[in-house]
Amino acid sequence: MKNFYCAFIVMALMATPKSLLAQETVTAYSKGESNISAGYGFINIWETLLNYYGQKAVATGPFVLTYEYGINKKISVGVTGGYAKVTNNYTQQFTDYLVEARANYHLGNDQKFDPYLSAGFGYYWFKYSDNYGNIILFTIPSSLAISAAAGAKYYFYPRFGAYGEVGYIDGSVIKIGITYKTR
Repeated sequence: MKNFYCAFIVMALMATPKSLLAQETVTAYSKGESNISAGYGFINIWETLLNYYGQKAVATGPFVLTYEYGINKKISVGVTGGYAKVTNNYTQQFTDYLVEARANYHLGNDQKFDPYLSAGFGYYWFKYSDNYGNIILFTIPSSLAISAAAGAKYYFYPRFGAYGEVGYIDGSVIKIGITYKTR
């Protein structure tokens, strides 16, 4: 009986296609893969600017959601959407919404660690409201959103990980979050 099981296993292995037995080399970044990330930005530039002028501002966000797709071995492109709110001591509130196209240049080829350089451009929409009930939608001259950062993703599991970026990113200086790879 023992010989029967051994013969069965050998025959099953011989009949199995090589593509199923081959261990695929998986890297943290790959051409043709999509990636969805959600993050939060720290050191909000609008809060920092208002505080510099004595406004005692407090910020929430930016909260960002990013989709990217690997177009070749080193470059991915995608889109980011963001939201932030800044309130100052005069009960004025600035809310900004962001839509940005971005590209990442991936520097490594590791299985879990993906360092990259990122650049993006897009558009900000600002909403202003005060304690008198005035709501004004406006754009600051040249509401062009520009970002540049150095970042890295680390995958704890083959498809799920965390990321961090440093630079000028979506209205903040530091951004951290979670990321998920799809195929």
